[in-house]
Order: sequence, then structure tokens, then C-alpha cells
Amino acid sequence: MLSLADAQSLKQFFAPSAWMRSLTVPVPLGNITGAVTLNRASGARQNATLTGNVTLNVSNGSDFDGLDVWLVASGVDRTVSFHANIKLPSDSGITTPLTIESGKGCRLRFEKHGTVWCLTTVLKSYVTT
Repeated sequence: MLSLADAQSLKQFFAPSAWMRSLTVPVPLGNITGAVTLNRASGARQNATLTGNVTLNVSNGSDFDGLDVWLVASGVDRTVSFHANIKLPSDSGITTPLTIESGKGCRLRFEKHGTVWCLTTVLKSYVTT
């Protein structure tokens, strides 16, 4: 039979850490519009509803951190532009600004390399209903 101390140790061992929770639970940003800075310190996954066109920037984070963002366009088509601090790939099919159709979603992935945040992935036009 397990002692109370052993049971508490097992409970702590199997409890999800804050780091693990940040991987699975997106941080809800609510409605966003205009110039928006996504804070990596808030979590590795974030989601938001676009109620207007946005220009995104990313702050904080360590070398090789990733940030996954799920955006849904509300009302009408919305455009997403990127602050000059965000590096965009020069040899891919990603063109900016991005247009997200009304009622559809878009997943963006950013990765930090050194002191620079880079846009690495864009998956558009997911139906959200």
C-alpha cells in the first residue's frame, strides 16, 4: 500500500506542468484589430478573432521558440500584414498581405532565431463552422 507521501509524489509527477499546458491550451486573445503585438511569454499557442485588418508583431521568447497563432476573420474578409521586425521567407509562396476570407481561419507559425522572429508557416482558408 502507498503511503500518503508516496501518493502525493506520484500525483505531482503525473500532473501536467505549466509548460505542458501551454502546449495544449491556446491563449484566447479575443477580438483584435489594428497594430497587434503577440507576446510569446503569454503562451506558445494563441488564437484571436479578426474584427478588422491587422499588422502583427511578436515580442519576447528565447532562441528557437515557436509561436502558433490561429486567426479567424469575422464579418468580412480581413488582411494580415507583418511588422518590419518579422522576417518573411523570400523563396516561398507566402505573399503579403494575407487575406483571410470571412468565417475562415488561418494558422500562422513564427519561430525565433537569435533576436529575430521569422514567419515560417501559413495555412489558410480553413472553414471554422
